Amino acid sequence: MSTEATTAPILMMTDITKTFGGVQALKKVNFDLKAGEVQALIGQNGAGKSTLIKILAGAVAPDAGSIRFANKEVSLSSPSDALHLGIGTVYQDPLVYPELTVTENIFMGRELRDRYGNIDMQVQVKEVQRLLQDLDVSPQLATQPIGHLSVALRQLALIAKPLSWKPEVMVFDEPTAILTQHEAEILFSIIRRLRDRGIGIIYISHRLEEIYSLADRVTILKDGECKGTWPIYQIEKEDIAQHDNGRGPSLTADQMIELMAGQLLQESVTTPGARSPEPLLTVRNLSRKGVYHDISFEVHPGEIVGFFGLVGAGRSEVARAIFGEEVAEEGEIFLNEEKVSIRTPREALNRGIAYLPEDRKGQGLFSTLSVNYNTVITVMQRLATLKTIVQPKREETLTQQYIHDLAIKTPNSRVNVANLSGGNQQKVVLARWLATQPRVLVLDEPTAGVDVAAKQEIHNLIIELARQGTAIMLISSELQEVLKLSDRTITMHEGHVTGEFPRNTPAHTVLAAAMEGGTSTTRMQTTTSAASISWRDRLSTMLAHPQIRPLLTSREFIVLALLIVGSIVFNFTHPTFLSWNNILSILSNVAVVAIIAIGMTAVIVTGGIDVSVGSVLALCMLIAAKVIAAGMENLLVVLLVTLLVGLLMGLINGSLVAFGRIHPIIVTLGTLNIIRALHIQILGPQWLTPPSVVRPLSLGTFLGIPFPFWLVVALIILVSLFLRHRPLGRYVYALGGNTEAARLAGINIRGTIIFVYALIGLLIGLAAVIQLGLSGTVQPNAGTGLELQVIAATVIGGTNILGGRGTVIGSLLGALLVEVVHNALITIGTIALLEGLVIGTLIILAVSLDFLRHRKEAFV
Repeated sequence: MSTEATTAPILMMTDITKTFGGVQALKKVNFDLKAGEVQALIGQNGAGKSTLIKILAGAVAPDAGSIRFANKEVSLSSPSDALHLGIGTVYQDPLVYPELTVTENIFMGRELRDRYGNIDMQVQVKEVQRLLQDLDVSPQLATQPIGHLSVALRQLALIAKPLSWKPEVMVFDEPTAILTQHEAEILFSIIRRLRDRGIGIIYISHRLEEIYSLADRVTILKDGECKGTWPIYQIEKEDIAQHDNGRGPSLTADQMIELMAGQLLQESVTTPGARSPEPLLTVRNLSRKGVYHDISFEVHPGEIVGFFGLVGAGRSEVARAIFGEEVAEEGEIFLNEEKVSIRTPREALNRGIAYLPEDRKGQGLFSTLSVNYNTVITVMQRLATLKTIVQPKREETLTQQYIHDLAIKTPNSRVNVANLSGGNQQKVVLARWLATQPRVLVLDEPTAGVDVAAKQEIHNLIIELARQGTAIMLISSELQEVLKLSDRTITMHEGHVTGEFPRNTPAHTVLAAAMEGGTSTTRMQTTTSAASISWRDRLSTMLAHPQIRPLLTSREFIVLALLIVGSIVFNFTHPTFLSWNNILSILSNVAVVAIIAIGMTAVIVTGGIDVSVGSVLALCMLIAAKVIAAGMENLLVVLLVTLLVGLLMGLINGSLVAFGRIHPIIVTLGTLNIIRALHIQILGPQWLTPPSVVRPLSLGTFLGIPFPFWLVVALIILVSLFLRHRPLGRYVYALGGNTEAARLAGINIRGTIIFVYALIGLLIGLAAVIQLGLSGTVQPNAGTGLELQVIAATVIGGTNILGGRGTVIGSLLGALLVEVVHNALITIGTIALLEGLVIGTLIILAVSLDFLRHRKEAFV
């Protein structure tokens, strides 16, 4: 523990009250913190801990109460207010922008700038490297995309974010929930160093052993009320008793649990062990290249077999293979000594295997649906009459049975499952799999993120299931949980089984096997003389270089290669394809799509989309033609008018998305139809052919290159520099990478959204003038289908349709590829259907590449 902390509190929260939708989350809570102490904040899920720290972090405003910081009353209206005061928060789930570097994540929202107002990336990187080194984390991570790091490394690296503000108070919200024991020890050493520097630390955890290891005091919340604050003494847990050493009485672990839960819970600690000498589940030599190798084990009826290992050990991947979610490449699975082939989760369920996934929110819950739906979804056919007609009464009866048996705390079965506490959500997911009446139950992190009371209840349930004869495969990052519940423990390290231990094996023996591997796998190393390395090996080594490989695998390089190779191949059959005149035609025709694709890139990167671009372009062309026909035959005037019209339409779209909180596709689909109707009403059935005042801009050349393409190049350079070096440009990526993280970083989300839609509106206005010059007329169907061409070019060029990643250079290459395909098919005189097939195939391939890339990164 720390030396005696400063007597005067650095932080005082008095009578904090908060209500959400009629539910009182906090009721006049009082909390104080001293400099140089670690104070634990504990309570069941739903007790109000997260609400209290969100108020302290400026993310939520209290309904009543006051906050004093450094002897001054303060008002925290935003996360940036808290950070500026010196209050930093590390959340349980790291809020990151996956495509941005560790440095960009840390400085997002408060970038260091040079004298021109650009981001001074070099200075930022040096500062982050210093912070990481101070945390015993590799400084080289500063320039790595944070999405490529393990979850543990993200958590440790992001501690540097609040530290860069030189905080006086740090809040850690269940930081070890996603860490292994080894990684947690690294975090504990960091916390102790921060405490020794005089930083006051609020530590939230469901793990009582961590409270006794770290904390000086503990505050307990229950149902939004503060039950009190007690000191913690550095003595063995079993020796803790209620006594007074001049600092007030301490608490035993049982007393803490009773204060949190309102009752003293008893937990079973023994299991009956295997009920049969014959295994129910047998796995032999299961392998998947690069993930796990030669995995063999057995689970008997009534037996709990625990799996323990560090992050990346391959435990969850083996579980998913058994459940048919990710089929192994080699090996065999037997049920009751019968070899089975399980290639889908449905096949696993049909054979009596159920799987509780580790990611409750991402893989377990239907968050927007009811408790009833979440409970019965896997057995809905079984409950239906003739497996086709839903029977609500049967579903309700089954749901109520599990609400009772698992002690799920919910007002009723119709309530949205997202409104339950984490522990009760976990019980609902568990109820779903128990409803399938499994013979084999695979539990992956069954108590992750649940409070102590719920954890004990789940432990009792697991033991009871084993007593009933269920074969249980238990995966947990908590070594004590594995050792307490398991009849046997299997350790894994880097995809290999490194040991198998009976009950009562010392914890340090199991941990050593999980951390250091073992002798089960022999790894051979060979040496090769430099002289014997072939040119192929040298080329392979060069291509694998960390600076070259990302370049060669980037979407921009792939699209460029397709452009070059495809054009050369097509030129062999049609020698005029690569003639100078045809190249100039391609460069001229691509300008309209490429210009709008620049804006579409920014929109999609934020997580939005704009399907109204074709109708906006048509309206801009029409108004430009009307202005010219009215006698304003001045290119600058026409250009200014179209830019203003495009800007107005963009501002309307952006404002509806930002302030109306309506999905972008709904907003822009609506404006598409409104603007198209307006265009047709103004134009009528006739074509409009204005004087050719804008044709020099569209048809002129400079150094032999069409002037519109020079405009594209100039815009690409300007927008690329803006997105890369200006803070607002980085906010575009932040918003698409993680909206909640952007909000907590103090980024103006609404302003950023309006900006990107205003940008695409301006670019549509420019493209409209060029298109008017190229076509010379305005038709009723002007711009029809343009939105699909623009979106295709953007997605093919590498912009992630879900947001967070994309470059305008990639979008230009995508536009060129679309135009080259169009030009080639016209050259051979094919029908438009073939063009749609080719472009559609390219889009599907592009999205598939993104999916495979993210799937690969998920298992790094």
